[in-house]
Amino acid sequence: MNWISRWIVLAIIVKNLPLIVVLLAKKTWSTLTLCDDAQHIHTSGNPLTNTPPVTDAALHQQATVTLNTYDAYKAVPPTATKSQVTTQKNILINMFNKVALYVQSVARDAAIAAGDVTAGITVVSGVGFKIKKAAVKATKFFRVVSKIVGTVDISTKAVALKAGYIRQYGPTTAKGVPPTTLSETVFSLESSVHINNLKSGTIYGFREAIILPVKKIPVNPGTVIATGKTVKATAIFSGHKAIFTEGVATHYVWSEWVYVVVM
Repeated sequence: MNWISRWIVLAIIVKNLPLIVVLLAKKTWSTLTLCDDAQHIHTSGNPLTNTPPVTDAALHQQATVTLNTYDAYKAVPPTATKSQVTTQKNILINMFNKVALYVQSVARDAAIAAGDVTAGITVVSGVGFKIKKAAVKATKFFRVVSKIVGTVDISTKAVALKAGYIRQYGPTTAKGVPPTTLSETVFSLESSVHINNLKSGTIYGFREAIILPVKKIPVNPGTVIATGKTVKATAIFSGHKAIFTEGVATHYVWSEWVYVVVM
């Protein structure tokens, strides 16, 4: 590649650098979403991001403190105040965004070095952050809590009447490392479930997918009925039909993995 071609490639990359904008945490995020996203950050696993302004351990610890304060505030009776939750949340937001801006800078450098914007985007997603897009919303929170030995409680916001919730889980070696061996897939019409008989002290990864009810639709064009001044088509019958395609790796849109150490 001659110098003119290299200059053109570099110009294209520099023009596209604004595409690498890391999604920053906001005060409007729910406490649960913020804590979950913070727990998913693992910059130490990438040699390009091994000198963050806030370590993974410190970020994860603050996420735990914030979540515990939130749980104490929601307890009956509450043992923490809303002001205390806000204070811990603001500390976590500040730490989260410091790391996010650091990763954004590293990602842009990686894009220029590789001559490919995709390389920078890979850095961002590889350490647990998200690329900011138009009208992007914070990820819906899927929560897993272990407060009793050998058990977890899984919960998410109900999305629709008669919706189904699929949960997969399995043991893993560390947070941020998806399980390679999955236990039984759990299906429920309830948005919250309780799983027991888990191995105490073991890290488990959990993820979920949601099945929305299939809308009732006509299964054929129907019969044309003439009634003097008007002509209309009516369906002979209607029904529900879920369609699955053989050979597809997965028919479900899975959430990100959520990790928890079982009590």
